[in-house]
Amino acid sequence: MLGINEMVQQLFLHGDGRIMAINHIVSRPNYDRQEMTLVPKEEFLAKLDVEEKEIVWFVDHYSTKDALNDAINSDEHPMKTRKYMVWYENGELIWEKFWDARFSNHRD
Repeated sequence: MLGINEMVQQLFLHGDGRIMAINHIVSRPNYDRQEMTLVPKEEFLAKLDVEEKEIVWFVDHYSTKDALNDAINSDEHPMKTRKYMVWYENGELIWEKFWDARFSNHRD
C-alpha cells in the first residue's frame, strides 16, 4: 500500500529510498517490551480509503511478576495474558477481548 519493499534495521523503505515507516521498539531491563510500527497517517488513511480497506489491531497485553525481584520469594511465576482485537467504527476505536488466561512456569 505504501510502496514499501525493503526493511533496513527498524526502517521500512519505499522503492525510491524514502522512509515510509518506522518499527519503534522499547525494551526495559526487566524484559518488558513494546513494539509498534509508525506510518505517515494521512497517506496511510488515504490509501485505505481508496482501496476500500480497514485497519485492525491485535493487541496482546502480557503481565507477570518480576522474577528478578529478590523481594519475591517464589519458584512459581504466574503470568496473565489478555488479547484484544481493535478497529475503527464510525470514527471511534472499538475493542473486543477474545482471550483472557493465566498460566505459570510451574509444571503440573
